[in-house]
Amino acid sequence: MSEIQNQGVLNGDETGWRVQGKTYWQWCLATKNAAYYLIDPKRGGSVLKRLCCKFFNGVLVTDFWGAYNSVSCFAKQKCLPHLLRDLNRIRHYHNPGGDWSEFHRRLRQLIMDGMRLKKIRKGHNVAIETNLSHSLITKKCYLITMAGRMLSVLL
Repeated sequence: MSEIQNQGVLNGDETGWRVQGKTYWQWCLATKNAAYYLIDPKRGGSVLKRLCCKFFNGVLVTDFWGAYNSVSCFAKQKCLPHLLRDLNRIRHYHNPGGDWSEFHRRLRQLIMDGMRLKKIRKGHNVAIETNLSHSLITKKCYLITMAGRMLSVLL
């Protein structure tokens, strides 16, 4: 477990696991070099506190399951594929209307650009990286403004 505790980034996930006909939960905490698994009958934050201690001094990457909120850490990152899936689900099933379609499109594009930037950084193409970084900052600022407008309408 110490191999996981001392890493900068920790990915967490859980999935249903059948044990003698009952649903348990298989928890996985993984880094680039190590993984830790636990099968437990509970799916709550108490399991995570036992696994991660009370504080993780790195970035915890998870889906949106509420139990992950019980872990204190340096920073949290939500899983981007889960975020994209949830954005699509809202658009298709809840039909929020208003500025949502435009906000959804721009946020999805920002996330995809960020994922492309990560790939570019691995290839060390500085010119493309600089262009895309500036574009991402502009898009992020616009989205923050748009989200503020949408929230002010709701409040």
